[in-house]
Amino acid sequence: MKLYYLNEDQQDWIRLWWQALQPAATDAPPRPAMLASLNRGDRAALRHGATVDELLLTSATHLLARRLLTLESEKTSPRFDQDAYPALAMIAGALSQVITHVPSEQSLPLQLGFRANPDRPPFSELRFRRMQKARHDDDFYRQLVRMVRQAGRQADIRVVAEDLLGWYLERSRTVSPARSQKFRWARDYYNAV
Repeated sequence: MKLYYLNEDQQDWIRLWWQALQPAATDAPPRPAMLASLNRGDRAALRHGATVDELLLTSATHLLARRLLTLESEKTSPRFDQDAYPALAMIAGALSQVITHVPSEQSLPLQLGFRANPDRPPFSELRFRRMQKARHDDDFYRQLVRMVRQAGRQADIRVVAEDLLGWYLERSRTVSPARSQKFRWARDYYNAV
């Protein structure tokens, strides 16, 4: 799956950041110095954050966002800036809910909606529509967290970050309906149902 918003360096940073939140294995390689301070307490703070404001008040969110914004500013055509802090906070919160990174080429609704039982999505059409119609960040975030939990906390962390960033940025921009994140999610969800 080709990612539109996040380049390879940003994807690597997200992976390293997410790994630093996980319980350290005894044979795990040492963490980069920037991430040495992250621990399970940071993950717990993110998991308990119920609103974007609460997520914005965690050091782990700022650690993730600061590096992503630096890498974004180095691009020849940056697609987001510090105005995307709420999206980056939601990414931090959503990724804290993921326990197992499962590489996938599928969009977020396909990854999370049909893993356990291919005949019946654990994420109902009603919940999916509610998420699609969310007008406020907090409402969207609650629906997303519910989706991740119902999928057994397994997802491709790159796709979670990419899709969430796309959803957030496209709300404030004019995007052809057939090219929007909402459309891609709906297409993937209903084609699988």
